[in-house]
Amino acid sequence: MSRTLVVVLIFQMVSSATMAQFFPENHIVCQMPEAHKLLDNHVYIGDTVVVAIIDNGVNRLHEDLEGGIWENQNEIRDNGIDDDQNGFIDDYYGWNFKNNTGDVSINGIGNWHGTPINGIIGANAYNNIGIKGICPNVKLMNIVKGNSVESYIESLEYIYSMRKRYNDTNGEEGAFVVAINCSWGVSDLWAEDYPDWCAMYDKLGSVGVLCVSSVPNNYIDVDLCGDMPTTCPSDYLTQLENFGLNLRKQIIRLNINR
Repeated sequence: MSRTLVVVLIFQMVSSATMAQFFPENHIVCQMPEAHKLLDNHVYIGDTVVVAIIDNGVNRLHEDLEGGIWENQNEIRDNGIDDDQNGFIDDYYGWNFKNNTGDVSINGIGNWHGTPINGIIGANAYNNIGIKGICPNVKLMNIVKGNSVESYIESLEYIYSMRKRYNDTNGEEGAFVVAINCSWGVSDLWAEDYPDWCAMYDKLGSVGVLCVSSVPNNYIDVDLCGDMPTTCPSDYLTQLENFGLNLRKQIIRLNINR
């Protein structure tokens, strides 16, 4: 299977992951079963595929995530040294931009949201417990976002730098991140007021990373009320709606609740 096809399939399946919880029929509309069959019956060409999750922490020790959490092979865990010299000390599992540490676990954050997202995307499919993730063969890189626009940009920049490094070193360093899941956003904001934030999506796309983001849980039209990053005009950002199967916007957006 080509890397391009892998990217497209994972992008489609990550996009539909949370959607299936709220609209069971939507996974059919998104052709999720067909994509799943392709992923099950092919092997990846190249290195391990990574999906980055920007959220509020993950229980790394959850039994259904065993073997699925991404590990930075160029970093020695908990030795207090920036072994890969990327500016982050002990970023073995990713980075916590809220507390500025390498601790991405719920022990440091205490939020439940990130663990289910990890499971929906990549839960172990072969342990006969829990659920089967949408993409059980990927590795899950966890990034904990802070509470500011600056931290959101830093989170995206970290992922960009890891994928660019992977490209520049022919896979010797960095991470083969192909997609980012962002089941969050900020309501009542507009893209024109946050050009640096919006610019990150084209920047990520230039190195081969697609981003999936969601819109508010409230029943609103973001084209009228505003939302970030939903209103960013990037071909490498898919904004997921909360209107169910809204055919008027289905051409450019899928549908999801965050």
